[in-house]
Formats: sequence, C-alpha cells, structure tokens
Amino acid sequence: PGAAEAGVRLSRAAALSPLPATEVTWSGFDVFAPALVEYLVAVGRQPGHADLMTWTAVGNRTDYVLTNLTLPAAPVWVSVKAQYPSLHASTSSCRLLIDSSPPIPGTVQRLTRPPLAPQCAANVSALEVQWSGFEDSVSFVASYDVAV
Repeated sequence: PGAAEAGVRLSRAAALSPLPATEVTWSGFDVFAPALVEYLVAVGRQPGHADLMTWTAVGNRTDYVLTNLTLPAAPVWVSVKAQYPSLHASTSSCRLLIDSSPPIPGTVQRLTRPPLAPQCAANVSALEVQWSGFEDSVSFVASYDVAV
C-alpha cells in the first residue's frame, strides 16, 4: 500500500495550544517492503508540509508523541512519511483542528424527579434533566457534565 491507503490517527481531540501530549499512530504503509528505512513525522499548515514541526525521524516505530507545539487556531496537518532507500517516499496526513473558543452556553429547561413520599425525598436515585442550546460552531460538543 502507498500513501493513498495509509492512515494516520490521533489519540485524542486536541483543544489547546500549546498542544498537550498527543499520540499519533499510523498503519497501512508497505512495512513488508524489504527496503523500508524509516518513518518521519511532521506538522504543517498543509498536508505533507513541515512548517510547524520539521520532519522528525522515528525509525521503524508506528507511533510518536507530539508535545509542546504552539499551533495556530486553524486546521493543521500531521503527516507521516515512509522513507525507502531509493529516495522514494509515501506520505499520509491527518487534519488536526485546534478549537480555542468555548461552546455557546445553553440552558437547563427542566429538572424533575419521580413522585416520592416525603420520607423518601432524601434518598432520590433518579432525576430527569433536559437542556438545550449548548453548541460549538468550530468543532463539536464532545460530552456534557451534569452535577446536582
């Protein structure tokens, strides 16, 4: 398989700059080619570019941890290159979006509990909560935290 079939994956959604430690893994390159020399990793403003982190050789490992990168609030690309002795290289890239703006606040519309006898009110085991309006126009809302 060449670059079109290789895949790059990030271990977590990145949301901060400087970027917290984020693992990059890859697969799909022709690792059985007897001529594979090494993999290289870079970060750039376009696929295959290395203007934010220069090409870094990682040997034959299929993972790398990105750390202490200051990234723009715009999409960047993590690229992996499989290098062969003939100077032929296969490259694959994965888009990384840094979202530094918080979600739009929403409202809690309803908080109810099942009807209980007065002596049971201290032992509530279920509540129903409904909310709306929480949005993120840059990426998405990954989860909701509810506290009572």
